[in-house]
Amino acid sequence: YVDVLIDLLQADDDDDDITNGTPNGDEIIEGFAIHGITLLSNAVFNHNEVDFSAENEDIDINAILILDFPFGGYLDQGNLFYSLNAESNWTNAALNNTSGNLWTAAIPGQPAGTVIEYYLSLEDIFGNTSSVQPIGAADIDANLPWYILVGVTEIATHNSDTTEDFGEWDTGVSGDNATTGTWELNIPIGSFSEPGDFSTVVAPYFEHTGGAIGEFCFITGQSPSPDGGIGENDVDGGHTTLRSPVIDLSSYEAPVFEYWRWYVNGPAGGANPGTDWWQVQVSDDAGNNWTYLENTRTQDISWRRKAFRIEDYVDVTSEFQIQLIASDSTFIGQNLDGGSLVEAAVDDIVLYDLNVPNNVTENDFSIDLKLYPNPATDNLFIEFELNLATRASIEITDMAGRSVYEENFGDLNRGNQRKTIPIKSLTEGVYLMQVRLGDQLKTETFTVID
Repeated sequence: YVDVLIDLLQADDDDDDITNGTPNGDEIIEGFAIHGITLLSNAVFNHNEVDFSAENEDIDINAILILDFPFGGYLDQGNLFYSLNAESNWTNAALNNTSGNLWTAAIPGQPAGTVIEYYLSLEDIFGNTSSVQPIGAADIDANLPWYILVGVTEIATHNSDTTEDFGEWDTGVSGDNATTGTWELNIPIGSFSEPGDFSTVVAPYFEHTGGAIGEFCFITGQSPSPDGGIGENDVDGGHTTLRSPVIDLSSYEAPVFEYWRWYVNGPAGGANPGTDWWQVQVSDDAGNNWTYLENTRTQDISWRRKAFRIEDYVDVTSEFQIQLIASDSTFIGQNLDGGSLVEAAVDDIVLYDLNVPNNVTENDFSIDLKLYPNPATDNLFIEFELNLATRASIEITDMAGRSVYEENFGDLNRGNQRKTIPIKSLTEGVYLMQVRLGDQLKTETFTVID
């Protein structure tokens, strides 16, 4: 479609410049943009989202932008939009092209307990926004952005496998009326529009926790078989509710809640796409009154993370509850009586609070990183100083965003640390190294030469 747009601009052009809007370029650009087609629609961002940060430290955001010639000439600017603590206003921290395909920006350091939402986008020379990541995060009925939790530590978790700190969750409540696809705790089997083609997944075929312990999660009805097609046990004829027990938050200073969810209401081959609601509500009085946290018809056929400060929605009390609702509306006389194909799942529900025990803050250890030699041939060395024992790991990606090397150093003791990274197997070029120390993340670029 981008090629069609350019062909039309060239056919209309009368002065050998398709970028100046003459004679009808502006109208053509506007018409295509209505349908989500811009001069940058084929751009690809590769970005490893940042999940946590230490308090009061600037947060580096790095992304690899893949944009083939000649489309780079249509790029006006890259944007990093972020907001704090569920505010409706977004701040734009411009992405800067620092080297090659690497684009960077920084979110200013924030106090402990802050929840930062952010997404990336591009703007073309005609002022149109494109290539939003995560997809749909800038829409009116927006998809989830990415979330950074600042200066917090895990207090309790429910991973549906080995840890259920909150107690037993209700997989159905009074008033639920779905006839199939009701909430249950089970092993997801998955469903696919084209059996055997994982790119056509509808219901999840894996839970989120992963690793040796990952097996169970909450799902809206287990699929009878991964080869049985879509919609065999999806949500039908009404809504189904997953509700937490009452959780006492009164002893916490600034509690933050997080969960991972999967929501589908318009897969390929599904009837009446995008018409049904995914709703999440929270209560501070044991369910007598509810406040909306999510209320959307925007699907995301993947595991996505939602995080929020309790105090941004309800009071912090001893009677906190959360409920997650998937629905399939019924309108007699419409196509299939208005029914849609709806699947949902929830996993890894976590409670955090401020991370300041015994007057020790995350700023007590350094992330001053030395990386040498640069350029390098056979081995790369990294050095950093730890004032506190912490876990550490690295990941190296190429300029296309592909992971080419990972190493987990485990828990490291205090003092100076020096690690040797073998790079002899890497081809010549520029690479991105991400070093994670505890909840802090540092990114550096380096060059491999023969």
